Parts: sequence; C-alpha cells; structure tokens
Amino acid sequence: MKQTKFFIVVICVLILLLVSIRNTFSQGSWDLDYLTINSLNNSFIGKEIRLDFKSDDTDTLNSVIDVLLIRKLLVKEDTITLIIEGKPYVVKENWKVYVDHGNLQDQTLEGVAKGAKHRIAIKSMFLTSVTDSIITVKAKVYASDTGKRSDKVKQAKECQIMVGKSDIKGLLIDLE
Repeated sequence: MKQTKFFIVVICVLILLLVSIRNTFSQGSWDLDYLTINSLNNSFIGKEIRLDFKSDDTDTLNSVIDVLLIRKLLVKEDTITLIIEGKPYVVKENWKVYVDHGNLQDQTLEGVAKGAKHRIAIKSMFLTSVTDSIITVKAKVYASDTGKRSDKVKQAKECQIMVGKSDIKGLLIDLE
C-alpha cells in the first residue's frame, strides 16, 4: 500500500516537472496571419502587411488559409520587379519563419538593381489603397552600400509603391 502511494506521488511529481520544463522551452511567438488577395478589402487600409507574390500565373489561392499552413506557403521566396522612386528593382521575398516563432516584422523584401551602388531592403509596408487591379502601400525602403567593407544603412525613405493584384498571391498581416 505504501509503495503504491509512493509510486503515485512520484508519477505526479514527474508529470508536474515535465509540464514545467515544457513551458520553459515554449517561448516563441506567432503573430502572422495570411489573407488571399481575393479577401483583401478597404477594411485593411492602414494595416501593416507583407506581400506574398505569385511565382507564376497558376500560383493562386482561393480558400481561407489555416495558420498551420502559413509555413508551407512561405517555403518559396518569389521575386518581382517593383518600381521604387521611378527605378526598377528586382526584389525577393525574405521569409524568416522559425521553428518556434514567426513575426511580421521579420519578413522583408530584399534586392539589388543591376549596376546599383546600393542594396535595398523593404522592412515595413502599410496598405494605403485597394482598387480592383492595384494595391498601394507606403513602404520604408532602406539602402546600404553594396561594397564588401560596409553594409551600413545609408538612408531610409518612405516610398509609395503600387503593385498589380495579378502579381500577388496573398498578404501576411499581424494577428489581432
């Protein structure tokens, strides 16, 4: 009888210990949600977003995306040419989704215009307008030297960027 009680107490202590240890390792965060381009409307104006471009014309989504499928969607990093202050820049999606966290602020677009002296990174985007064919975002564009010695940010500008809806598969937004 004493052995049975002792065994039950030991099992309870082990379970509590395992629960406590699991909680100490669960320190990640997740604030990403995904909208298909067809779900976008004027209610999202002013919200911070990230664009997920199509890899080709058949790369489309029509249904609601479950949070668990976002990782799968972000495996491919697509490229697109954006016009920023009158100059074309080829930019690539730079998704940073880790095992235990994924945050909107970690998601960027990066690129280099051919022959450019600066590397660019778009680190934030806010939706400013939506039409039937175009979305417009206010983006913070950072430029840095492409030289081997320095990668320091030279300038950060707010730019307005227009993107055709036909080039966008969906958007990442902050969970609320």
